[in-house]
Amino acid sequence: MVKRERYNDDDAGKANPPKSSKKNNPTGDSAAKDDNCNNNSSAIPIFLKKTYRMIETCDVEICSWTDDGEMFVVKNPELFASDIIPQYFDHNKFSSFARQLNFYGFRKIQTKPIRNEDFDKSTAKHVTFYNEKFKRGRYDLLKDIQ
Repeated sequence: MVKRERYNDDDAGKANPPKSSKKNNPTGDSAAKDDNCNNNSSAIPIFLKKTYRMIETCDVEICSWTDDGEMFVVKNPELFASDIIPQYFDHNKFSSFARQLNFYGFRKIQTKPIRNEDFDKSTAKHVTFYNEKFKRGRYDLLKDIQ
């Protein structure tokens, strides 16, 4: 069996990335410019780029922006972990994803009901995340998240 090396955005800065032509990247900058965003995209952490892309392209039954675009909601954490996270990262753990969000200043927003009669079983598993610089349609703000 031949072991194939794999390279993706997570490998940027690792010891032996695949050799690339200096013609395409004369500065030697290892940040990928394949996301068709502005030239400042290299200043945006890869985790944030991938997370933004995940939410933008995810099935809205699994994860989506809130109606006002200020937060995002993971509606089905189990399916999100098993199907969506592995498409972008080298793991399938929701807790690891949430911990990384926390590292970048995201906060989990509690949506637990105060009264029992306000309990909605259909939204009980929803997990909502907020960061003042992470908004729908505002990719330009990602560079301000450290």
